[in-house]
Amino acid sequence: MRRRKLSSRIFFAGPAGNITNSVPWIDVEGNGWQSGLSSASQLSLDGAGHIYNAAASAGTIAVVPLVPIGPHGSMTASAAMQMPLSPTEWIGLGFANSNQFLTATGSGSGPWLQTQGNGTMILYGGAGLNNATTVLNAFTNNGTPIQAFLTYDAFHGTASAGTMSGGGTNLVFNQWPVTNSAGTVSPLYLVVQMSTNLTTPTARWATAVTVDWIPRPPPMLTLPVPVVRTNFVGPPGTNDVLLISNALNSVANLTGGSEVRFTSGATYIITNDSLVYDIPLVLQNATNVVVNANGCKILIANPRIGFLTVSNCSNVIVEGFSVDYNPLPFTQGVVTHNFYTSNDVPKELAIEFLADTGYPAPTNASFVDSNAIASARRWGTVMDPAVLGRGADNSFAGCIYTNVVQTNINGAFKVYFQFSGQAKSVQPGDLWHMISRWNGSTVFNSHLSYQVTWLNNTNYASAGLAYVATDTPLISEVNDQIQIGLPPTNATAPRLRSSNGDGGYCVDARIGPWMQGCNFNGISDDGANPCINPFIVTNIPVQPTNTFALYGNAEATTIPAPLLPYQVQVGDMVLFFNATNGDVFDRATVTAVNLPAVTFDHAISNVVAGTYDTNTLLMNMTLDTSAVYLDNQISNGRQHGIYCRANNTLIAHNNISGMMLSAVAAFPAMTSTFMNLFAPTNVVIMDNVLSDCSYSEPAISNAIPTAEPAYALVEFHNASINSDYVTNGFDISGIRILYNAFLNWRRAPLSLHNATDVNRL
Repeated sequence: MRRRKLSSRIFFAGPAGNITNSVPWIDVEGNGWQSGLSSASQLSLDGAGHIYNAAASAGTIAVVPLVPIGPHGSMTASAAMQMPLSPTEWIGLGFANSNQFLTATGSGSGPWLQTQGNGTMILYGGAGLNNATTVLNAFTNNGTPIQAFLTYDAFHGTASAGTMSGGGTNLVFNQWPVTNSAGTVSPLYLVVQMSTNLTTPTARWATAVTVDWIPRPPPMLTLPVPVVRTNFVGPPGTNDVLLISNALNSVANLTGGSEVRFTSGATYIITNDSLVYDIPLVLQNATNVVVNANGCKILIANPRIGFLTVSNCSNVIVEGFSVDYNPLPFTQGVVTHNFYTSNDVPKELAIEFLADTGYPAPTNASFVDSNAIASARRWGTVMDPAVLGRGADNSFAGCIYTNVVQTNINGAFKVYFQFSGQAKSVQPGDLWHMISRWNGSTVFNSHLSYQVTWLNNTNYASAGLAYVATDTPLISEVNDQIQIGLPPTNATAPRLRSSNGDGGYCVDARIGPWMQGCNFNGISDDGANPCINPFIVTNIPVQPTNTFALYGNAEATTIPAPLLPYQVQVGDMVLFFNATNGDVFDRATVTAVNLPAVTFDHAISNVVAGTYDTNTLLMNMTLDTSAVYLDNQISNGRQHGIYCRANNTLIAHNNISGMMLSAVAAFPAMTSTFMNLFAPTNVVIMDNVLSDCSYSEPAISNAIPTAEPAYALVEFHNASINSDYVTNGFDISGIRILYNAFLNWRRAPLSLHNATDVNRL
């Protein structure tokens, strides 16, 4: 996989003069360059694309503010440098917490690299000149420019540095442990520093300064250990759940690398008698495993179930599966009558439609079974007849239905709706697509695992969501496909949609998802959705107190559940949120955990007990961070393209189109039955093409800010209803919206409410 980097670059190609506030060719931070607070003079331009120190007897610096990468990210600084052949001539390049000299302890600098004219390189852990490691003759200075680089990896606490020339890399420091006297390194500035001039000022210069910004480690595409055993899945039969289960179980609790390899070109049948949600296959307690589909196909024969869970595992790659359903977990057809808008007496909240040949009858139990209603979510959508997967203009993203019966008129089906506005929006001649979504029936699911990669998989339908990760750091989706499949046997109409749910639903990840090179089309929900579930307090002790008993609760119909040790740990930062008015009234750090008891660093008052949205909600900010979305195609979905609610997130080089709501959105969803929370800080949205979104009926018709706030191509708000204008809600800050193409929007290209430190270029 070729990783496209996201960079701040400046080539100093302007006229001679000072570089302060010069406009970079491309600046991911959006603020331009600044002079240092303690700089006696400033670096200058020579008119030939270089910066140099024009001061006669002083060192100089220039800085560019950085969006923080967070605790799991990495930054690579690079510059082309020219220096005279002298050990006293040097250029410093590195990171700091304030815009002062790298050599000054007060800058909180480190790591930073000093490149000397005699070929010596010194890596300083910092602060200032502390914790130095020197390498003599690190490079040869022959009077021509060198390209020096420095990478700081916050996740591993290491630095790498060296030079590049002629396509080769001279790695002088390779993942060198960083020790910084100032404590944890959290760089806020890139600093270029030059020593005092001893020769002609323009004899020492730098150019092409860059910073690459990556908020988490890249995906695991190969196991960290060699495969020492391969366990083969035998040829398929009529129901292959047991066959595959045995193969998956055979690699549990083993050491060394293992592969589970399926039969090339075979079709495996997955089914059971479950009447509620289920994922029938589980890989559990396994480490360093490749599940290799080897070109096989998976056909799921129960439209209520999913496929595979990876549970309590680490270092797992699942690759090459092609998944479909028969019967499909959705149906479709042409609307023939509306009982609400016609002259029928009495009027009914219902429509009638003819199911397309070969598609399931909507009276099948999976659509109407009242005993399983707690397991299923049921709705339909009017579809665009010209674009497969796309909803129709001015239609509702979801028309909730309550029952279906077959009529005696041409074998049609009568669908009863819950709401009158949705009922009257569906008219004769419309293409109608309806699903019964089983939220617990994920196709590709991971739970309480570490570093799982879904690689080169394709699914054409799903009973529930396509990809789900709960409590799984370093989950990745790379080159995966969700596409509209071929019509069923004997069908004459093409399928109108693909998955019943999200392309990447990631909950409570301490290190968020990486999704790259994926192509998702026609999904009946969000393309990607990183978020957290709130904690609650069911019994309140005498206040103020710094110890509370915490539980989990995200839906009004569920019973509060005990937290897992993974969900709250010492050092976590937690927000205390008043769900009745949108105020964050306190923030605290966890100092001790003895579940359900959690102790914070200070006493807190005004915490209200309850089991849902009338009480205090606690949001663990540490559980939602460092998501990456690169080079993806997300099109024609029912909701958002990327529903971004994770701190330190990168969204770059994506093409998002045809979403009924927004292309990129961030706001906490909280309804009377469902909570799916958080709003982000430190997000880079760069070089994306965003088009033809926000065309649903509420997007076109609703006043601002009722219902969903604005339905813009990009919308960042700290609430989802008309309480949006709260004064003390979730932080939305450090947002960079740069160099995107905004095409064909209905209401607005960009909507920001209650956001600070936002730059748009």
